[in-house]
Amino acid sequence: DTVLFPVACNSKQYVVEKVTDVAFNSNGTGLLFKVKWLGYPADDSPWQPYRNLRDNAQLKSFLQSPEWQQFSSTAGYQAFA
Repeated sequence: DTVLFPVACNSKQYVVEKVTDVAFNSNGTGLLFKVKWLGYPADDSPWQPYRNLRDNAQLKSFLQSPEWQQFSSTAGYQAFA
Protein backbone atom coordinates (compact mmCIF):
# COMPACT_ATOMS: atom_id res chain seq x y z
CA ASP A 1 0.00 0.00 0.00
CA THR A 2 1.07 3.55 -0.72
CA VAL A 3 1.43 5.79 2.31
CA LEU A 4 0.04 9.29 1.71
CA PHE A 5 1.48 12.22 3.63
CA PRO A 6 -0.18 15.63 3.99
CA VAL A 7 1.46 18.74 2.56
CA ALA A 8 0.90 22.19 4.03
CA CYS A 9 -0.19 24.75 1.45
CA ASN A 10 -1.63 28.16 2.31
CA SER A 11 -2.03 27.03 5.94
CA LYS A 12 -4.21 24.07 4.89
CA GLN A 13 -3.08 20.47 4.69
CA TYR A 14 -3.58 18.57 1.46
CA VAL A 15 -2.71 14.97 0.70
CA VAL A 16 -0.69 14.29 -2.44
CA GLU A 17 -2.24 11.49 -4.45
CA LYS A 18 0.31 11.65 -7.24
CA VAL A 19 3.00 13.85 -8.76
CA THR A 20 2.25 13.99 -12.49
CA ASP A 21 4.72 16.37 -14.15
CA VAL A 22 7.79 18.57 -13.68
CA ALA A 23 8.88 21.91 -15.13
CA PHE A 24 11.26 24.76 -14.42
CA ASN A 25 9.92 27.74 -12.50
CA SER A 26 9.46 31.02 -14.39
CA ASN A 27 13.03 32.25 -13.82
CA GLY A 28 14.66 28.86 -14.39
CA THR A 29 16.20 28.65 -10.92
CA GLY A 30 14.13 25.79 -9.52
CA LEU A 31 11.79 22.94 -10.28
CA LEU A 32 8.02 22.81 -9.97
CA PHE A 33 6.08 19.57 -9.69
CA LYS A 34 2.45 19.20 -10.75
CA VAL A 35 0.51 17.66 -7.87
CA LYS A 36 -2.77 15.76 -7.98
CA TRP A 37 -4.41 16.27 -4.58
CA LEU A 38 -6.36 13.37 -3.07
CA GLY A 39 -10.09 14.03 -3.37
CA TYR A 40 -9.72 16.83 -5.94
CA PRO A 41 -10.19 16.64 -9.72
CA ALA A 42 -7.11 16.33 -11.93
CA ASP A 43 -7.81 19.73 -13.50
CA ASP A 44 -7.32 21.25 -10.04
CA SER A 45 -3.68 20.12 -9.90
CA PRO A 46 -1.35 22.97 -8.91
CA TRP A 47 2.39 23.34 -9.49
CA GLN A 48 4.34 23.05 -6.23
CA PRO A 49 7.99 23.86 -5.54
CA TYR A 50 10.31 21.10 -4.42
CA ARG A 51 10.55 22.56 -0.90
CA ASN A 52 6.85 21.71 -0.36
CA LEU A 53 7.34 18.09 -1.42
CA ARG A 54 10.89 17.08 -0.52
CA ASP A 55 9.90 14.43 2.03
CA ASN A 56 6.87 13.18 0.12
CA ALA A 57 6.58 9.52 -0.90
CA GLN A 58 4.72 10.41 -4.10
CA LEU A 59 7.56 12.71 -5.18
CA LYS A 60 10.04 9.92 -4.52
CA SER A 61 7.90 7.63 -6.67
CA PHE A 62 7.76 10.25 -9.46
CA LEU A 63 11.55 10.53 -9.39
CA GLN A 64 11.66 6.86 -10.45
CA SER A 65 9.18 7.37 -13.32
CA PRO A 66 9.78 7.49 -17.08
CA GLU A 67 8.53 11.11 -17.07
CA TRP A 68 11.31 12.14 -14.69
CA GLN A 69 13.91 10.09 -16.55
CA GLN A 70 12.98 11.86 -19.78
CA PHE A 71 12.98 15.33 -18.17
CA SER A 72 16.24 14.79 -16.29
CA SER A 73 18.01 13.72 -19.48
CA THR A 74 17.23 16.99 -21.31
CA ALA A 75 20.00 19.51 -21.99
CA GLY A 76 18.06 22.12 -20.02
CA TYR A 77 18.02 19.98 -16.90
CA GLN A 78 21.65 18.95 -17.34
CA ALA A 79 22.64 22.63 -17.45
CA PHE A 80 20.47 23.30 -14.39
CA ALA A 81 21.79 20.39 -12.34
